[in-house]
Amino acid sequence: ITMFAFKNFFWGLVLALALPGLYFLVFVPDVPFHPTSITLGEGGYETRLLTAPVATGPMLEAIAYLLTATRAGPFLRRAVLNANGFDSLRTLAEQVSDPPLYFPMRRLSASQFTEMSEDAEKSTPLLETALRDESLQLEVGFRTVTDYAKQYAAGLQTPSDVAVRVLSEIKRFEEEGLRIFVEVREDDVMAQARASDARHKAGKALGVFDGVMVAVKDMISIKNHSVCNGQHPTSCQAKNDDDPIVQRFRDAGAIILGSTIMTEGGVTPLGYSAHYQGPCSAYSPFHYSGGSSSGSAVAVAAGLVPVAIGFDGGGSIRIPASMSGLHGLGGTFGRIANSHTTSTMIKAGPLTTSALDAALAYEVIAPNLEGHFYSELYGSSGLPPPHTKDFDRVQDLSDLRLGFFEEWFFDSDPRVADMCRQSLAALEARGAVLVPISIPHLHWLALAHSMKISSEFALGFDYEYHHEFELLEANSKVTVGIGKTWTAMEVLVAEKLRRYAFDYLTKEIFGALEVTAIVNPTIGVLPPRMSPAAKVSGESNSPLVVELMKYIFLGNLVGLPGHSVPVGYVADSVPGSNSTGPLLPVGLHLLGDHWSEHKLLRVAHALDHVHGAKRVRPVFFADVLQPRKRIGSYTPEDDSVEGEGEGELISPRML
Repeated sequence: ITMFAFKNFFWGLVLALALPGLYFLVFVPDVPFHPTSITLGEGGYETRLLTAPVATGPMLEAIAYLLTATRAGPFLRRAVLNANGFDSLRTLAEQVSDPPLYFPMRRLSASQFTEMSEDAEKSTPLLETALRDESLQLEVGFRTVTDYAKQYAAGLQTPSDVAVRVLSEIKRFEEEGLRIFVEVREDDVMAQARASDARHKAGKALGVFDGVMVAVKDMISIKNHSVCNGQHPTSCQAKNDDDPIVQRFRDAGAIILGSTIMTEGGVTPLGYSAHYQGPCSAYSPFHYSGGSSSGSAVAVAAGLVPVAIGFDGGGSIRIPASMSGLHGLGGTFGRIANSHTTSTMIKAGPLTTSALDAALAYEVIAPNLEGHFYSELYGSSGLPPPHTKDFDRVQDLSDLRLGFFEEWFFDSDPRVADMCRQSLAALEARGAVLVPISIPHLHWLALAHSMKISSEFALGFDYEYHHEFELLEANSKVTVGIGKTWTAMEVLVAEKLRRYAFDYLTKEIFGALEVTAIVNPTIGVLPPRMSPAAKVSGESNSPLVVELMKYIFLGNLVGLPGHSVPVGYVADSVPGSNSTGPLLPVGLHLLGDHWSEHKLLRVAHALDHVHGAKRVRPVFFADVLQPRKRIGSYTPEDDSVEGEGEGELISPRML
């Protein structure tokens, strides 16, 4: 009887889903076109919720199967897209007279390039001054790069001492349920640490980064490590060379700790990987960390490293930075040379505990790499030279003009908006000017971004979708399926709107209005809670994803640099209770013109002057520069990473 009831229920459900699909198949064009009265460049702020299934667990698996593994899948996916009015983008695209824009590479005029080159020549790198100029070293509640460097220079710690503690803390976190790394090779880490020990002992340290731990998102190659790109462990590929970013940190003396967990292919900004069972937020085991550079963000927030590398195709540096209480800088498209150049959306950048650390990391990885694809794409001159001029000019901000789109800014959780507005008031008190701005068609531009990024994701996972389908997470299957559904014409429509947005922002906002940075909350909500089912099979939640990406997608669509700055915390509410939950971080987002990272870093440093001393460490935290009761001196025989402490290290959560 039970089996009969189940079978009838199942086929009844299939029929209920199939009948509407049959209607669309017979009566609705594959790609409809309903001309609208939208006029390019006109209209105020507009936002709409997406109509799409929200599911986790078995329901998500069932939806993914229907959409991607059945004959009805293609027209069901098309029905979902049609229901969200993507055809309206064609009305706007028809009014764009310029050709589609594929790469959002901004080429400066001759005078602009000369001015930037002169500023770079006049600017003394922070890598040379940060250690001796204590005015740059602010209290931010976390260990910074200069903290490590000063300990090593004074002989109070050695890189090997720290490496032993870090490796031990990684194991402790995993025992407590926080998994951060895909691969850490202890023998390799200790070998790097011993080499740094020797340089420091001989007085030949390579600079402020010598002996400092750096973690890398599982997206680029680390010599003698595997790259998994967030995919199932059986899909990982061994690498015998270093990505240019990794090599540059090695050249600076940094210790490459290992590869950090990311969501599969970077498909979701929520941050949790069902494949690798992590990570949750460092601030709460019940909340998402933000992604897709989730492991990199949590590694920094938890105190294991002061710097980690992320990649950002739809906020994947800036969203986890905001949700983890960190600085996160996603550079201009093409600024930071790396081996992952197949996407027109993705940029690289650092996640750090302070603006100074972000600037130091930027100086390491941003210089032009001659012969690299980005350099050749820009032109014969190579990329504009990076610099950090005026980084420490933070008391007088009267030359800063901050673009403020009021309706957009306040379309967020009032607690988040109020905290970010207070930060803007602090900048105004130092002379910064708020400039009212308006950006037309934000809703439609967000849809254009989703078209481009999902189609690129589908191309990148085409083989896996057809030959390793069962290894993909359910949400990845849905995303690849959607990306495969776009027509060539629709992708060109998205690129036409990219052209419009590129020209409007560069000419009107950053040009005519001379805006230094557009300011908004990084995300419009508090970090969302994570259900137990999501830990097993992931979560598909397009409305939430749109909410998380509402303020940051323009940076990827148009190739602009963006920086998320930690500005405070809000206590979350506990569902079904009057009590308050954990403190969750809030970030302010700065979106600048192409090649203006130095200006964003200056604003971020000014905000560290305001908020740095009020930063709160998370519940998952290890101070690896604080010795145990008895650490002892390191010798090569101590390569066991159990440590030398007397008794167990007290967990911050226990405190």
